[in-house]
Parts: sequence; structure tokens; C-alpha cells
Amino acid sequence: MKIEHILRNNYRIMNTAKAHEFRIKCPSCNNVKQKCYVNCIKNVYRCWHCGESGSLYKFIRRFHSEIDLKSLELEKTSMSIKSQFKTPMALPEGFAPFFSTERESPMLDACVEYLYERGLNYDMIKDYGMGYSRRFAHQVVVPIRNTMGKQVYFSTLTIDKKLAFPHNPSISDNYFSKGDILFNINRISPSTVVYLTEGIFDCISCVKSGKQAVALLGKEITDNQIELLLSLGMTEIAICLDGGEVTSTYKMAKKLKRYFDYVYICLLPEGKDPNDLDLTDYLLPYIEDLKLYLPKDKNKDLLNKFKSIFKKPLT
Repeated sequence: MKIEHILRNNYRIMNTAKAHEFRIKCPSCNNVKQKCYVNCIKNVYRCWHCGESGSLYKFIRRFHSEIDLKSLELEKTSMSIKSQFKTPMALPEGFAPFFSTERESPMLDACVEYLYERGLNYDMIKDYGMGYSRRFAHQVVVPIRNTMGKQVYFSTLTIDKKLAFPHNPSISDNYFSKGDILFNINRISPSTVVYLTEGIFDCISCVKSGKQAVALLGKEITDNQIELLLSLGMTEIAICLDGGEVTSTYKMAKKLKRYFDYVYICLLPEGKDPNDLDLTDYLLPYIEDLKLYLPKDKNKDLLNKFKSIFKKPLT
């Protein structure tokens, strides 16, 4: 069932300047001026009167619970709307996936050994398409794909920071940048919570433990990355930045709460990252009024630090 059919059957709709966008009377605030915009390409809605917003999965579940979500036909966009006309970043010249040839060299062996030490195995290295290019010596090249599985960007993992050449593949605004994509986005589904991590290894660690995860390739989430998650119908997000990133975690949680039904935070100890810990011990719900629940005493200092941003003691 297409979202446009649902709208026409339940609302008096108004067209906008965009062919894929409609205005309706907000089912949350019932404002008569039809300030609720529904975008059938981005798969999001927002009422500019009351602020109600989110993915179209959230819209159907909240206001039309009689409709089976499995029957909902949403556009699966391969990238955010703002970045869909950008040029994919080609893999570096001379790139070759590991194990694709019989060629051997000390540098290739060092890269593969580094990946083994970080917990990856033969199948995972091949599955992610990791490889090597002489242009990026002492680094593992990791292709990054969009939701359709097409390679549009690449990142590198440095095995020797003293010898590696700085990696900055963004040529211009016409090309994809790391703010336009999410590592592992082509492997997730809206069926369960998705963990947001900083780096590729953190993401892979979550996947190895049976969780869905994507890597932001940084400590912040961009609007383009949020659109990617919404386009897939995600409703539950868990923020899992490296230990000690309390301020960044709060800012991201506050931003994401406007779009997703459930937002969780993982407050990890200082100096730790998802590679080191069982994340379920640190998973907490983020709630708008900051009533955070304390599952274990060892988290008390972290929660007090989180609360200290607002100068409110933990109760």
C-alpha cells in the first residue's frame, strides 16, 4: 500500500511545489491550516505548527495503527535527497581487494594481519570488500556503499600512523563526503534497533555480537545521514560513541529525538569503545526531561557527568 493512497483516503490533501510532497491537516494537533508536510521520497513528515515529525513508519504506527506496516510500500532511496546528485568517490587507482589475486607483498601481509588482530576474519574481510592501494600505503581501503549496495565513497584504516599518508578523499562539494553516507547502511533493516558508532571497527564489533550498526565516521550525525536512516524506516536508534563523549552523545540524542520513536544512549567509561565492552550493560533510554534510569552502580559517575551539563544532580 502506497503512502499517497493512505493520505488520499484519510485526508483532504494539498499539493506543494514538489510532486512527491503533500500538505494535510496534522492528525496530532488538528490545526486547520494544514501545516503538516508529508514527503513520499524522503519518507518523513513534519507539522510546522506543533512540531510533530518523524519517519512515515512512525506516522502510520501512531495515527493509522490498523494498517499493517509490512504492507506499506515506501520509496527506498539510495541516498539522501540533498546528496543524490553528487558524484560517487571512485576507489583509489590500483585498488585491489584482499585475497583477489595471488600477489603477495610484506605490506599486503601487514594489512591483513592488522585486520586479523582487530577481530576480523577471512570471510568478513572479503564480505566488506576491503583492499589495498599503493596510493594509500600502510592503510586498508574500505569501500562504503549506499542503501542499494553501490560503492559511493571509501575510507581508510591506518595500520601505522607514523608512515601513513593523510587520507582526505573529498575533492569538492560535487562529490560524496563522509557526511553523506553511513558505513554498513546497505545491511540494516527497520526490524530492530540500530547502533550508531564512530568508527568502522566499532560498527563491525556490534555486528559480530548480533546487533545492527552503522558507522558515522565521526562524532556527529549530519542531516543527510538522518535522512538515510529515515528513508529505511528506522524507528529505534542507540547512540554508542567512544567512552567519555558525554556532550556529543547528549547533543546527538536531543537531535535524533525529533525524528525517531526511541532513542537510547550508551555511556561508556572514559577511554573505552564498543570493541571493549558488552554494550547492554551501558544502554539507557534517553528521555526528553532527562529522567535517566540507573541499571548499574558503575554507571553513576557517567550519568552524573551527563546530568552536569544541565547542573541537575542524579536522583
